[in-house]
Parts: sequence; C-alpha cells; structure tokens
Amino acid sequence: MGSIYHSRGDYKTAIRYLNDALEMWDRLLHGSSVDKSKTLATLGIVHGFIGNLKEAKEYHMRCLEMRIEIFGENHPMIGPSLNNLAIIYDRMGDLEEALNLHLRALALKRRWFYKPNQSLVNSLNNVAIQYMFREEYDKALQYLQEAEKMQKEIAAGGRHSVYTNLNLGKVFVYMEQYEQAEMHLTLASEWYEEKRGSNIITAEAFEFLGMALHGLGRHNEAKEAVGKSLAMYKNESANVDVDKDIPRVRALLDKVSLCKDKDDLPESRTAMILRVDGRPLIAEGNNQNMDNTVNKVGSDPWKPMTAVSKDLQSAFIIVAEDTGYRWRDLARRLGLTEAQIQGVVSKHQGRLMECCMDVLEAWQKALGPKVTTQLLQSALLDCDLKAIAETIGATEEQKVEIINHKKKLSAVFYTIAEDTGPKWKDLARKLGLNLLRLTALRPDTTARSRNAAWMCWKHGG
Repeated sequence: MGSIYHSRGDYKTAIRYLNDALEMWDRLLHGSSVDKSKTLATLGIVHGFIGNLKEAKEYHMRCLEMRIEIFGENHPMIGPSLNNLAIIYDRMGDLEEALNLHLRALALKRRWFYKPNQSLVNSLNNVAIQYMFREEYDKALQYLQEAEKMQKEIAAGGRHSVYTNLNLGKVFVYMEQYEQAEMHLTLASEWYEEKRGSNIITAEAFEFLGMALHGLGRHNEAKEAVGKSLAMYKNESANVDVDKDIPRVRALLDKVSLCKDKDDLPESRTAMILRVDGRPLIAEGNNQNMDNTVNKVGSDPWKPMTAVSKDLQSAFIIVAEDTGYRWRDLARRLGLTEAQIQGVVSKHQGRLMECCMDVLEAWQKALGPKVTTQLLQSALLDCDLKAIAETIGATEEQKVEIINHKKKLSAVFYTIAEDTGPKWKDLARKLGLNLLRLTALRPDTTARSRNAAWMCWKHGG
C-alpha cells in the first residue's frame, strides 16, 4: 500500500503505511529479512522524494547494513542500495561520497553481470553524472560512451536508451561539441515529449537542446526549444526549485531571443549560456538511479576545480598516505638532494604523510607540466613500492575497491598495534622491517610507529 500511495503522490499516507509495515516486520521478525530491507529502501525513497534527506539517509543505511548482513558485500542486491544512498549524499552536497558509492555499485555489478545489462548501463550513467558535477567531462564522456555501446547491444529502447542520449547531449554541450549534442538531445527531447508530455526531464532535454542549437547559431530553433522548456518547468513548479530553475531558463530564453540566426555570441558561447552566478549550470532532473529510485530536481551541488589536475592530486594523496617511512627512498628517486630531504625531516619531525607530500610538491614544482602520474608510477616501482604504483594507475572503480579494502585492513592493523605491546619489535623483525628506521621515530609516536610498520609491510616496505 505504501508503494501505491507513493506512486500516486500521496507521500504522507505512503509513509504511514510503510511505517506500519516496518513495525509489523519488527514484531514478526526480530532479525534481518529481505522483505524488511525492501520496506526500509522504500521508506528511504519516499523520504528522499519529499526532501527529508536525513531520514532518507538513515533508512537507506539501515537497508544497506541489513542486506550486507543477509547476503554479504558482493551480492547483486547491494548495488541498488549503494545507488540509493549515493543519490542522498549527492543531494546533501557530499559529492565525494556520492561518487564513491556509485563507483562501488558499478564495480559490484561488473562482477555479477558478464554480459551487457540494463542495470550496468544505469550505473554507468550515475557515475557519469557525478563527473559532470565535478566538471570532469572527459571522464563523464568515457562512461557514457560505454553505456551507449552497451545499450545498443542490449537493444532495449524506450526510457533507458534516451536516458543515455540525454546525458551524452549534456556532456557534448559542456564540451562545446554542439553537432553531437544536437543529435542526442533531439532523440531524447522527441521521445520524452511523445511518451511523457510535460515533464521535468522533458523540460531539461529541451533546455539543453536549446543550448546546442544556440551554439550552432540556429537561434530561432533554440528559442522555440527553450520556450517549450520554460513552459514545462512552470507546469511542474511543484516539483522544481522555482527560485532557481525557472529564472535560469527564463534568462537563457532572453539571451537566445537577442540573437539572430548565425550571429556569434559576444563572448564564449558556453560562458553565457552555462553559467549562473559564476557556477556551471548542471540541471539535475535525471540524476537518479533508474533501478528503483525517483530523484527530485532542486539541488545544484558544485565544488571548484583546483589548479592541480585532479588525477595527479588524487595520486599524490594516495602516495603520501601509503608510502610511510619509505618516503626518503622515493624522494631520492624523484631527484631531491640530501639537503632537501633533511629540510623536510626538520620541518615535519617524523610526520610521515606530511614529509611525503612535501617531497611530491617539491618534485612537481621542479618539473612543472612535465610531472605525470606515469612518471610517479615509474619512481614508485624503482623503490619496490609496486602496490602503491598499481593503486595510482588503477581505474576509478578499482581505486574505490582498494580504498575499501584498506579500510578493513586498517581496522585489523590498529587492533594489532594496540594489543601487541612491547613485543611489537619482535613482530616487526618477523615482517622483515627495518628496525633502525622505526626506532628513529619520536618516542611519543611509538603506537603510531607500530601501525606504520604494518602499513609499510603491507606495501612491500
């Protein structure tokens, strides 16, 4: 009954029935069950739809924990739960965690589905949308092109196919590849208009089609497309952010109306049509998990890019966290002098991660644009730090799996570090570690040194 009322838009009644169902499950089954997890998932979806994000997160977390308890971490049922939770983190503005969860879900599905599968296509789209939020359009395009290829192999049309078309169109608009954008957005807008009528996603499709046509200099057609979009947003005013979405599209329509066909814009095309208050426009109408979730338009989370490439920045963080007291070996391979190394030691006084990060930043400053992830990998391999080299060269999905594995191992390492006591040096010898380096650390960091020992051993130290 709760699901039925949710589909009718009566969310208050839906929540009441779902809460009653959950109470019944608690009375009948004191432990975990598949049906109880479904009720939790539906409660999370309904609360998320009406904007109760804190409650939605709690229900999705409970559902995920219950399904892991029942099935383990690598069961297909875990994927949709990860996607649902990712969408809530996205709407709460935590884009890092949202991307992490979507990548985990995608990696899980890849293990289970050996052939092209619609659920895989949806996860590829979810990951691509997160990269669009981060303005990493090349990565977004990579996942969407894989989704498009897979969609053709599945040969399933309808909403699933145009979902990928819409996202491809958006990426091509951001990349100023307007002819490609027009092709995908025309397919998407025509399908949504025919099948869904006046709808948020239909409005978004026409909005981006208008941008593509405007970029091609076909301003009269662009005006017609954006006009349709504005009318649809107004019709759906109960489900959009009226203080942001409608003024944004109205402003776009005003700009398009000022141009005649084949006119050039006075500045970069996308600079005028894709920026609002200095931020990139990323409409969010189709940012949803199509497995079993509905997402509401409204939030527009965004984080600024840094001067350093994100891939290299990510690699630096991984290396700094994992290298341990082998940072001196890495510093030498990267060309730092002994005087520079001693300066780092004096500055950070045994704080290993800070020492390593200083070395990496000094190396980057010295080489400038010549610094690449591949050069860093080569230096790590020369230091016999193969595991770290493989980690920074891994795909985004593989990195997520490695990080989660490290978190589990860290819990074990910390337990050993706390319980080993004065015999930690005996264990260090058994692990083949260099005791001279360990004892050179400051006395007040002994417990931390023990844990660093296990981490260095894990990474081939």
